[in-house]
Amino acid sequence: MSNAPDDPIHPLRRQLARELTRALGPKSQHLLAPEFGIRQPRMSELSRDVVDRFSLEWLIRRIHRLGGSVTITVALGDVARQWTAERFRRQRRR
Repeated sequence: MSNAPDDPIHPLRRQLARELTRALGPKSQHLLAPEFGIRQPRMSELSRDVVDRFSLEWLIRRIHRLGGSVTITVALGDVARQWTAERFRRQRRR
């Protein structure tokens, strides 16, 4: 899994992991986390911000199992319009 500086997935994983850790509490590794399908070694990784092995799907499912929800907001401009404008600019320079 990519951990490049411009990778948008890694910060999302960290955010979800921190919410799970916060909701379960600091000493949940052995008692509470297993009740929600999170084994102790995995909970240890979550609490240490080691999220490379976790998929977004896995994290979202655990949040849902805890009674939470995840909302995704998408911000995307008109790519086709931008591409057309750039193409037009290039043609005018010739």
